Amino acid sequence: MRSFIIKNIFKKELKDIFRDKKTIFMMIILPILLYPVIMLVTAQMSMYAMNQKETTQYTVSIDQNDFDASIFESLSEEEIFANLKFVQRNKEEKDNLTSAKEKIQAGIIDAYIEVDELPSGQISYKVYTHSARSQSLDAGNKIQEFLKAYKKEIIYRNLEKEGLEPVIVLEPIVYENIDLAENEEKAGHIISMLLPVFLIVGILMGALYPSIDVMAGEKERGTIETLLTLPVSNLELIVGKFLAVATVSIMSALLNIFSIIASCMLILMSSGLSQSLEDIQLDIGAFGVPFIVALVCIVMFALMVTAVSMCVCSMAKSFKEAQNAATPLMLIFMLPGYAGMIPGLELTPTTACIPIVNVVLLIKSVLTFKYDIGAMALVAVSNFGFLILALVILAKLFDSEEILFGSGKEFSILQRRYNITKGTLPTPSDSLIVYVVGLLALIYIGSLLQVKLGFLGIALTQGVVIAIPLLFGWYIKTDFKKALSLNKPKLNHTIGAVVLWIGMFFFLQGLTSIILIFAPEMLEFNEALAKVIQHPNFLVNIFVVAMLPAVCEEVLFRGIIYKGLENDGKHPRRAIVLSGILFGIMHLDFFRMLPTAVLGIGLAYIVYTSGSIFLAMLVHFLNNGIVVVVGHFVKMPEVEHVLTSGQLLQSGLLYMVISILPLLVGIGLLKQKGKSQKLT
Repeated sequence: MRSFIIKNIFKKELKDIFRDKKTIFMMIILPILLYPVIMLVTAQMSMYAMNQKETTQYTVSIDQNDFDASIFESLSEEEIFANLKFVQRNKEEKDNLTSAKEKIQAGIIDAYIEVDELPSGQISYKVYTHSARSQSLDAGNKIQEFLKAYKKEIIYRNLEKEGLEPVIVLEPIVYENIDLAENEEKAGHIISMLLPVFLIVGILMGALYPSIDVMAGEKERGTIETLLTLPVSNLELIVGKFLAVATVSIMSALLNIFSIIASCMLILMSSGLSQSLEDIQLDIGAFGVPFIVALVCIVMFALMVTAVSMCVCSMAKSFKEAQNAATPLMLIFMLPGYAGMIPGLELTPTTACIPIVNVVLLIKSVLTFKYDIGAMALVAVSNFGFLILALVILAKLFDSEEILFGSGKEFSILQRRYNITKGTLPTPSDSLIVYVVGLLALIYIGSLLQVKLGFLGIALTQGVVIAIPLLFGWYIKTDFKKALSLNKPKLNHTIGAVVLWIGMFFFLQGLTSIILIFAPEMLEFNEALAKVIQHPNFLVNIFVVAMLPAVCEEVLFRGIIYKGLENDGKHPRRAIVLSGILFGIMHLDFFRMLPTAVLGIGLAYIVYTSGSIFLAMLVHFLNNGIVVVVGHFVKMPEVEHVLTSGQLLQSGLLYMVISILPLLVGIGLLKQKGKSQKLT
């Protein structure tokens, strides 16, 4: 690569980016205006709400004869209860609770206190409020504080009557919590919870719009062809564009941070807390190392976000299409940004390898002065690897004539086929929309069914799973026999599929053992899951846990989704791998995601080689069925001690070695005559 060429491209792209008014607005004007306005309005609204609570009069209907008069009058005069207005009710109202409820709902009174004497001799105070009315809800909270103070005063008086010292009896010990954290650590902890989220937003806002302009914008304006005619290599061109967008992304992140800090200082000064801040002694020098490390992380993360953004935008044919793709990309990056707010989640060798999460936790660790050089190095290495991978993908996309000079056909969703006589096959976009709908249905409908109906909900969830691909296939007028691979399997393929499953079973056992080294909590989760899916009746259990998923999930994943990704036999490798990965993600368990994805890849391979979805259903049934059989008929021995990392690694490798022979035999049998097509 020629550095002077890259430098000139870099300058040219920067000039083009800063000429775009939308980029300037999103990068400079928006963060400078948005954060101060949001924070000031939020602070003022919070202060207004607090003032309203302090000045609002809460009307409470009571019978004062049910209280000790001296205690009641003493507490009522205290400033903390000054806004409680107690209204004496007559005898008729005391017996008419229905009337009191109507008054609360109408807002005439805010709360009603009913007093009863229990058989034990205790006095019961029932406080009636209306939680849908905020004033009534606040009144209830205030009355509870009043009754706590009332109870405490009665206890003190009773003890004094018995000649006892209330303080000694009720509080025989005195304890004090002494916080050893320095002010720098406290400030760093608070900042570490908020800073990563704002950083991600800032970097994304700074990277997305320039990426859209330099990639999709070039295509829409028709200038990409002119650039490619210049005596410049594709690699030099893409590196120059990448550096320009990355520079803007980093600048945007820094401007966002500056705006947030300035907004916070403005709020503190306007609320009169600036004097309190002067009393806090912070050692600014202590933030030097964390700041440098965090800055390096920000730069690395910005480079990765830039590369990913450019990859997504390079596949768009127009500015509008790229903007549509930007929204899901922002959600994908923003959700892991909240990892720093999860209690107990720290930077470990496992989390250091998770993209986005590792950067968030690294910033959290350095700002709280918890240095782990090994984990920090692992974050740097993994992010560098992700960056290189994104750049390689970007370079491949930029070398593709289909990507650069495609027909401009936009991504189609729910496009119905008309005038079809022989039926159609799903497309990659069809696969994506079916998967998204299925995932949303599982999260919202499936979760609700399982929470409300328990084991029956699991069965009904599978009904939802199979309904989605069948309804979608009917809508697009698909050829179900071809789309679902409804072909009679050959005997050698059937034997091969079963042998392959035996190999996959041992391989997955080994993979799970190795994962347990990094995630020991997965064992407890699996035990809890096994209890949830166990039904006392074996036949019911085998039907719901083994048979239904084997049919319903295979129709979804190895049917519509696999066939759409395969794109009429053009991309079988992509279909096998992607359908397996999507299968693993659908199970919504991070630690079981990899084993489930491997199983999904194996099932897709069986469908590809045999041309029959029935074999994938058979293997899926065997895989789930063995769990049910073991749960019902095999009594597992109690483990006296937890296996060490070395023992888990040893058993995992042993399982994998055992799996080699059946895997090879199964693949060999499946590759014999009858396979539908060749891998290309």
